[in-house]
Amino acid sequence: MKRAEILTSVIIPTYNGSRKIALMLPSIQSQINDSREIIIVDDGSIDGSPDDIAILIACIPNIKLLRQPNGGRSVARNAGTKHVKGKFIVFIDDDIIVPPRFLDRIEMNLRTSPDAWITGSVIQDVIKVPHYDFLKFRSRLDYVPKDLSATYNEIIEQQSFTTQQLGVRLTIFESLGGFDERLTDSEDFELSVRVKSVGQVILHDLKNTARHADYTNFHGFITRQIEYRRSKEALAKLHLNHLENLAVDVKKERSALNFLVRRVFVYNSFWRYILHAKVRLIVPERIRFKIFDLVLSSTVIFFRERGLFF
Repeated sequence: MKRAEILTSVIIPTYNGSRKIALMLPSIQSQINDSREIIIVDDGSIDGSPDDIAILIACIPNIKLLRQPNGGRSVARNAGTKHVKGKFIVFIDDDIIVPPRFLDRIEMNLRTSPDAWITGSVIQDVIKVPHYDFLKFRSRLDYVPKDLSATYNEIIEQQSFTTQQLGVRLTIFESLGGFDERLTDSEDFELSVRVKSVGQVILHDLKNTARHADYTNFHGFITRQIEYRRSKEALAKLHLNHLENLAVDVKKERSALNFLVRRVFVYNSFWRYILHAKVRLIVPERIRFKIFDLVLSSTVIFFRERGLFF
């Protein structure tokens, strides 16, 4: 009996991520069949992850592990595409838990719109940890319409994508040269700019919603947001003609009162203590969420305006 040809190749880059892979793998593994494959690219892990992952996938068909020296996510993803057998490639991060029929929907969309880049929604996963309330706050930042049939089209055009979940034909990806391997951050936003600059379409499937199994606390999250801000501003300088595609806030005049409020809520030692201490749980949830919001937005704006970063 002739074996089916591979249609879709899933590429998952990881660094020191064996625990993440163990958590997310069942969700995507259950969708692999004779016409689909998974390629995990270990980007020079130093904690024993490659051996742990090799054991984890030993008995799983159509999945393989590539190992390479540490080069960053762009290098890892590009390396994965050189080993695929499918004409569709799907990038997902190692902390993304995909929904049932995830690959079915991506394949359907790529057949309907063969020249498009297909992305979808990602919502924060929430688990019982000491900073459970912060994870719940993060989940509120993710907007996914509850009743798509009544108000929304399932597929909408979008200006950019992230590689948390992304599907595209291999030939389309290769035509743009892949990810810029000089970049170690915001490489997906940079590729989005090039996609739009050549007139290609980015489609967002509102019904293909994955969960983000990222359980960092407030300090880790706010540090990461500032890193994102810095990388996007650097990209804006490289792509002045496509600044709008990077969604970088432009500087606006603000009142003295607004400045004072921002300065009070900048993430200093006081707020670090409050937002990590159990005493915060005494405060009603609605007020806690407002404090998270004020501290986060004030800190990002404050450090952006001064060119200072954690």
